[in-house]
Amino acid sequence: MFFTIIISRIVLHDALPLSAQPTLMVLMSPFAVGFLAYIKIIDRTDVFAVMLFYTALFLFLVFLIKIFNSQRGFIHTWWSLSFPVAALTNCSLKYAAFHPTILPEVIALGLLTSLTLLITYMLIMTISGLVSGSLFIDKPDGMISVKLTQNCI
Repeated sequence: MFFTIIISRIVLHDALPLSAQPTLMVLMSPFAVGFLAYIKIIDRTDVFAVMLFYTALFLFLVFLIKIFNSQRGFIHTWWSLSFPVAALTNCSLKYAAFHPTILPEVIALGLLTSLTLLITYMLIMTISGLVSGSLFIDKPDGMISVKLTQNCI
């Protein structure tokens, strides 16, 4: 029920502030972590496990498009992407281990590469923001974000 309320809020109401958009990815985490816990208990994949995996993957793609279409630069809330993407990456690696075909392996490799690049990018941008003194700057929407300057690139 809680998930339904959140999704209806996203669809039917005003958009979240740009600086809060990356936190949407957290909604994908329960499905990925649920998949990992479920297959740990039953030690195989069944229809329910596959449903959890593909739901997490679907939400990841939906929120990824929404987040990256609306962003104009790096903000510190991008760090909220690290756990959900890491959980989905671990989920996809486990799924590929149970289903050793080309598609799950490509998805797992793509997510692992994306996670590595994402964390590297966030680390570089955070350090750059700290060094330039622009990491915590107040924005009109009430959130604190990182000022993207030529020195940060």
